[in-house]
Amino acid sequence: MSQPTRVIRVSDMTGNEYVFTEEYLLYGDVKDALHPQLDTKPLRRQLVLASSSYAVIEDDTPLPQYDVLRLYLLIKDPEWTSKQQNAVITASCSCVVFRDILPGDIEAFVWGLNRNEFIRSLYVYMNITPIIHIIRQSSFLRRLFIENTAINISSLSDALRENKTIDELTLQNVLFNDKNIQDFYDMISENTALRYLKISYVNDNGAITLSESLGINTSLHTLDLSQNNITDEGAINLAESLKINTTLIRLYLSDNKITDDGAISLAESLEINTSIRRLHLSHNLITDDGAIAFAESLGINTSVLTLNLARNRISDEGAIVLDDSLRINTVIERLNLKGNRIYNKKAIISHRIIT
Repeated sequence: MSQPTRVIRVSDMTGNEYVFTEEYLLYGDVKDALHPQLDTKPLRRQLVLASSSYAVIEDDTPLPQYDVLRLYLLIKDPEWTSKQQNAVITASCSCVVFRDILPGDIEAFVWGLNRNEFIRSLYVYMNITPIIHIIRQSSFLRRLFIENTAINISSLSDALRENKTIDELTLQNVLFNDKNIQDFYDMISENTALRYLKISYVNDNGAITLSESLGINTSLHTLDLSQNNITDEGAINLAESLKINTTLIRLYLSDNKITDDGAISLAESLEINTSIRRLHLSHNLITDDGAIAFAESLGINTSVLTLNLARNRISDEGAIVLDDSLRINTVIERLNLKGNRIYNKKAIISHRIIT
């Protein structure tokens, strides 16, 4: 005989009652928890905590160990109850979103987070200073995402030097300056845990400094520098580092300002590099000269599986030369030329080219 479904009843001060089954775990103010920005339609397999006096939790049984996808914290009141602290400690969620927390509640949240062994991903949208020590000491965090927040890059770099488990790092809309960017890339040179790195607000100076780190780093598998302000100068330096680096597998340089000079340097690096599997250069300023350079390198390279040159300025001439190169190269699986200035698509024979 199947077990009866456990019911959680939540009532607010207006007398409205909300009923959730055990797969809908809801703590706190219902109106806030069901805010559309939280993607809780329906609120399924997600745990929402909101410290609020406007709701009453009638079910006092312990929280089950759910594989919840996200732990949202919407803090309203200055103090946490023991139940809410226990929820942070025991919630078996893979991801915590760290935002909208009042200063008085941060200490309690960090206290719980520091004791949770289930959480693998941490998304930070506010001052990261209170959790620097968690980043430094954590033995369970794997992914760290920081966006739109004031951050002491030097402190973060120091913490990541000591951390041995974080292997994915994204810094989105986090501003660097010439002083702290050196600290950060020095850390990249020394770090042996990071496998994935995505950063924004990178210009040529940042790309040049990062290139020096790539010549030393032996752990990074994926580098995403898409949607930045990198021109040929930065691309040429990155290309030089690819002649030395033997571990990078994926390089994303889409949506930058790279022209043929940078493309030619990157193409030439592929004649030496044997580790790159995916190179993305869509939404740049590459013309037929850059396409021809890649065609020549593909006649030598035997490791690249995907080359994305979509939405550049390549014409029929460059496309046909690339098509010819695939008669020699039998390894590459996909060459994306979509959105270029190719009109004679019937001249493209290879089924591996997307136009």
